[in-house]
Amino acid sequence: MQNSTTANSPEMTKNEKELVVFDRSRFLMTPVWENLFKTFTDEKGYTLRYVTQDPDKIYEQSMCEEMAKDDPPVLIKLHGDVLRKFDFVQDEFETLDDTQAAQNVSASSFKVTSHDGRTVGLTYYSETIGFMYNRPVIEKYFALEQRQKEINAVEDINTQEKMELFVKDLDAHKAEIGVEAVFPTYCFAPGSEGMSYPMTPPLYWEAKDKGVTRLTQFDFTYQEYLKRFFDMLFKYTVSPAEEFEKTDLLTHIGQFVTGKTAMMFGADAIKEVFVRRVERTNPDQVKDLVLDKDIGLIPPYYHEPKEGVCPAFTGVAWMLAVNKNASEEKKKIAKEFIDWMATSENGKKTIRKMGYILPYRTVKKDEIPQTPPAFYKYDLFEQQYKEYPDFGHTLMPVGAIRPQFFKKLNLYAKGEIAWEEVCSFLRDNWAQNFQKNEADMKDYFSMLHP
Repeated sequence: MQNSTTANSPEMTKNEKELVVFDRSRFLMTPVWENLFKTFTDEKGYTLRYVTQDPDKIYEQSMCEEMAKDDPPVLIKLHGDVLRKFDFVQDEFETLDDTQAAQNVSASSFKVTSHDGRTVGLTYYSETIGFMYNRPVIEKYFALEQRQKEINAVEDINTQEKMELFVKDLDAHKAEIGVEAVFPTYCFAPGSEGMSYPMTPPLYWEAKDKGVTRLTQFDFTYQEYLKRFFDMLFKYTVSPAEEFEKTDLLTHIGQFVTGKTAMMFGADAIKEVFVRRVERTNPDQVKDLVLDKDIGLIPPYYHEPKEGVCPAFTGVAWMLAVNKNASEEKKKIAKEFIDWMATSENGKKTIRKMGYILPYRTVKKDEIPQTPPAFYKYDLFEQQYKEYPDFGHTLMPVGAIRPQFFKKLNLYAKGEIAWEEVCSFLRDNWAQNFQKNEADMKDYFSMLHP
């Protein structure tokens, strides 16, 4: 499945001056990203060949089929966990250490370093995982006389215990602050992959304790944290647990973005999926949504705050990588795009218009979206913590284990199974699923070396 855009004169051959991108199959954000690449090629006088995933195939399978062709894609969007987990995947991509972007990345969580010490992946946006909250609603809560007085600002919340106290009291005053519930109805409908976000803290901490960058087996050391987390989210939702399996991710996001709830847990960028849909289908309703200027974020605390450790989980699910088997000229153009995006005035301006913040030291505060969530992330980068916890949920194997895990969680939410059964399922099935993921990836990438 390919889409071609010619940005300059016909005498310029595509094999010499062309940016060839491989991206996900068409979804709401695809035209936005395609426009970013076209802005670069128009400015530089290159052509753009925009190749997208075959929607009937696994992303990496479709990607490798394209990369195995004689004139393959060069700038590749690749899931960060695939690039981080497998040495044989890293070996297929070009070193990016000579780019200005790599030399100015804000934190290690926004790049992928290979087993042999090379930078092989760089991000093109940033996300933060936590509790997004409706600022006007929370301000209304803190103005109440008859509320708990231990927490008087969201900045006072720095442990899981304090978050639980805050949420319980919010629920007690939900009618007074004008919301239906603290959290949206949890979503366990098929395809609700966003629900892997809560796995970020326990997976990150376990990998950190073990000193590894991938978890070939999972001991669930922090299962008690996750139990308390889900108990809180399941209790204070718009609809009861019986509705969870009928609720999809867009409905879940929509309850927060339309002001029905005080908070929502997840990565801050996922709300854009809902906003983009409204822009396309009901543009007159956008003005009624809770947008970035009215959104704040509370990190998912567990431990007491650690000195030198960023309190929020920052990172990205997707990375940009450069196909090392492409021509030198095309690899140079792909790297030029990465630097243009992170360092040029026009590149940074285009990313800002898209609503994203680039995690590079080349980006100044007046070059990011002028909203509270963007300022929050920018300030985290500026503080230069010794450690930036990243997206631990990407360590979870993909495939059947995820929907099966969600089904177990749904049964637990309804009170039909004990928590230990959820834990046992993950412990017992983790290694087998990880091994299958690795075998599948080896099979896909073997296409590159027939």
